[in-house]
Amino acid sequence: MLCNLIYNRPEAEPNKNYIGFYRRACTRRGVDFLVLYKEDIDSGITPLPQQGFAINRTRDLSLTKALEAKGIPVFNNSTVTLLGNDKLAALHYMEEAGLPVLRTAEHPEDLDCYPIIMKSRDGHGGTEVFLLHSPEEAAVCQQQALRARARLASSTTDASATADNPGIRWIYQEMADTPGKDLRVYITGNRITAAMLRTSITDFRSNFCLGGKASVYTLSPEEEAIVKKTMSGLSIGHCGMDFLFHNGHLVFNELEDVVGSRMLYTYTDIDVVDDYIRYILSAL
Repeated sequence: MLCNLIYNRPEAEPNKNYIGFYRRACTRRGVDFLVLYKEDIDSGITPLPQQGFAINRTRDLSLTKALEAKGIPVFNNSTVTLLGNDKLAALHYMEEAGLPVLRTAEHPEDLDCYPIIMKSRDGHGGTEVFLLHSPEEAAVCQQQALRARARLASSTTDASATADNPGIRWIYQEMADTPGKDLRVYITGNRITAAMLRTSITDFRSNFCLGGKASVYTLSPEEEAIVKKTMSGLSIGHCGMDFLFHNGHLVFNELEDVVGSRMLYTYTDIDVVDDYIRYILSAL
């Protein structure tokens, strides 16, 4: 058995310790391990994997679909990758499943009051998320996001991040009544691994990578039922389900396909990568 772990090259170096966790978990189980880079696959230097399974850490839906078309098991699969990289699609999916979500629109005028949240449909880690107090602020923040993508493009080979890319699509959302607080629930093999409460007293965003504080959180029976409902109809390898607190209850916010695990390794003794590899082998 071969594990093909696929990364964008610029993201591999800052994640080298995390990649090491995958290597260690595979070695424990006698699984061969190979790191592949999306740029090399795209350029033809490296062929698509021909055997084993793939863990796609690039967020590239087309890559996942290409692997699936070749019969290579991919984690996460293309359905989860789609929902994890299109916030609007994820919100629609969860709303149709009967889950609570905040009012969301593709145009700010469709929401009746400010402040509101503006976020790109494919952003991650709290980036490209803005708090708007007036309609005029939207254009300023959008230009700020374009400039940030242009800087990214100049420092990497990510052609999709160019400043003239018309593909930055935005959604607008009512603000939860408890800003600076959210819940990240880790899912592995359609099972709840752990829940982490993230809080910030300086920002309406509570992302751990942006300086938010984190602590282990115990789900109530009602909250656990909501989390389990988000998995309905999905085959999840490993992801994060993010929830906001509104009117005293959890409301679904986002699905994180390529989820980070620093909080788990910092505050718990859970080796989630080892759990993930064990799940994949059992699923295969």
